[in-house]
Amino acid sequence: MRKWMGIWRRMLGLFVISGIAFVSAAVVCACTSRVDDDYKLLVDRFSEVFLPQDADSTAYDEVLEQIRRYLDDRTLGNLMDARDAVDGQIEAFTSLSKAYESPVIDEEFARVLRKFEIEPEEFRIQADTRVGELLSYVDSLNIFKIFLDDSDADRETFRFIFNQSVDVQEYSRRFNFYGINYYFAPLKGEQLEYARDVVVSRLSSFYFEDMAWETDRDVIEAKGNAFLTRLEEERDRISAEIGREQKMLDGVW
Repeated sequence: MRKWMGIWRRMLGLFVISGIAFVSAAVVCACTSRVDDDYKLLVDRFSEVFLPQDADSTAYDEVLEQIRRYLDDRTLGNLMDARDAVDGQIEAFTSLSKAYESPVIDEEFARVLRKFEIEPEEFRIQADTRVGELLSYVDSLNIFKIFLDDSDADRETFRFIFNQSVDVQEYSRRFNFYGINYYFAPLKGEQLEYARDVVVSRLSSFYFEDMAWETDRDVIEAKGNAFLTRLEEERDRISAEIGREQKMLDGVW
């Protein structure tokens, strides 16, 4: 078993998932595939599961940008736009998390995954991180909502938490890029071109021009692990700052 499964389990551990049941109803079926088209099945099923994660991340990016506009120019209009963006995405992300269905992998698709040295459980774990990511976005947006709704909130603390959240998001996006790279690392020639056409070219949040496409999964695991470590460190800083702010409020009251 490769280390990437452990890395994804570590990613899942960052998310507190409560009251959400993974409904195993989205059957990943491959009953009519031909052996020569196995790589297409891998790419197609990957796109069905993971492109929505990229869309979620893009939506969160857009809310962060709206909040940034307000922090840079504190007009009433920018404040109202930021509040609307936060409230809208809290509702949208919550609905998506409740509607999530964990993929069920049939024997044929399991065969294809193993052909490319991917354990079916790895695929499922990575898919299931979507709920954790959605709820993490909701938690972050709820913190922003407190600051946006309270005109007396500490501006320096708001800016600090926002900047740290932006860093967390960038490390998460880069980590997810390597998740995609990991799956497609064995593909070459027309197989890789197919993956680029169907998945990579459609990414809007998980793609970076400055990140090299790797073909060695050991290298991918090391780079992904490094970004995950940075992500954990930034989240710890946010938690510490929120704790400090709460102690100050408790002292006042």
